[in-house]
Amino acid sequence: MAVSIDDGKVANRVRPTALGNGWTFSIFIDINGDLRKALGSSNLPQSFVVKNGKVVYQQSGYESGTENYLFQKIIQFSNSK
Repeated sequence: MAVSIDDGKVANRVRPTALGNGWTFSIFIDINGDLRKALGSSNLPQSFVVKNGKVVYQQSGYESGTENYLFQKIIQFSNSK
């Protein structure tokens, strides 16, 4: 799942962008940033890997290549019990 915190002007382009990129996961839009505030996240993007209702990994911010590390973690936790 992905949650966008884009403002109202940009928020209407989030779902078309996701569809255009072939993303098949659920996309939610949090215009007011309520989720970001609840998580206490100030460095975006903020990524969480959740397994069995528990956060097993989180990553904050972005540098080129970090998406590959995140994908590795997703695979790691999807293969573990």
